[in-house]
Amino acid sequence: MYKEGLATALASLGRKPEPLAFGGDRLSIVWWNTSLSPYGGTKSKMGAANKRKTIKSIIRLVEMNDLVVLGEYQDEYGLSKCLAEANLRLHYLGSGIRYDVIDLNYKCNYKAKNGRNYSHEFHNYLIYNRSSLINKTGSLKAATFNKLGKEHYRVFQRVRFYDNLMGLGDFELFIVHWSMHDGFEGRAEARRKEAAAERIVEQMGLDESAFPYQLVMGDFNCELYEEPFAKLKSSRSRGYSTRNGTLYNPFWACMGDEIGTISHRNNDTFLCDTPFFDSVMVNHRIVSDNRGLLLHAKVLEDIEPFLADQHHPLRLVIERRM
Repeated sequence: MYKEGLATALASLGRKPEPLAFGGDRLSIVWWNTSLSPYGGTKSKMGAANKRKTIKSIIRLVEMNDLVVLGEYQDEYGLSKCLAEANLRLHYLGSGIRYDVIDLNYKCNYKAKNGRNYSHEFHNYLIYNRSSLINKTGSLKAATFNKLGKEHYRVFQRVRFYDNLMGLGDFELFIVHWSMHDGFEGRAEARRKEAAAERIVEQMGLDESAFPYQLVMGDFNCELYEEPFAKLKSSRSRGYSTRNGTLYNPFWACMGDEIGTISHRNNDTFLCDTPFFDSVMVNHRIVSDNRGLLLHAKVLEDIEPFLADQHHPLRLVIERRM
């Protein structure tokens, strides 16, 4: 229903993508919390025109990158159908099928100790270039981890690929979207986030022998220096990550007085004028790879959010030195 005005953007999917300004072999990955779902909240305030602009921006990102991971997106906007039409055009042009999707929307219903019924939902959606990546993810349910002991919680979703570009082979993504934690009630939420972070670190250790290259990305709804995020043991130093086998977060270098991942426009929700809640991190195997992989991290402020509190996309390019 929001396809009006998309013809130009969608037609671009039938062309050869413009190259990024990086030399050598490279894998380009984008994370973006689009704020398009779930129902209510920001989505209800966005309006049809701004939703169309957001979809156009998604198309632009798909055209320019190998993997686009969308948070807060449900395919009620017909993006998968548009991609299928683009694939058909590419097939007739002799370019082969290029785009595929992994719909990670998942809802888990459960009954809490107080007898009330609750649900936990993931609204994540992936679009990837089939000439660059091969999907090795199992079932949606198997990809979704949402239990901390007996308690249901949105811990992470794990997606696996085989890389055809960089020679990385099998690698996996851990996709995270934590809730906000504010005030007295937020203390319990913060503790859940800390437990979720420790669960992610544990799972990465269990998977590392089969999937040595790993990334963690998403909307963590806390600053990089807050305690829940610190439990992920991510470092701003490549050397520290290599020596200690921890995550490396190249987006530490993007933090500054004027740069954040959320568009803040006269809104008193956040203590910081430029909250930095989103990140894309890599494990120590990528940092210490003997091929000397380069990492280019950027907050894509040119993809402008349309509301206060809407997020900017993040792009991480992994490049092999020539």
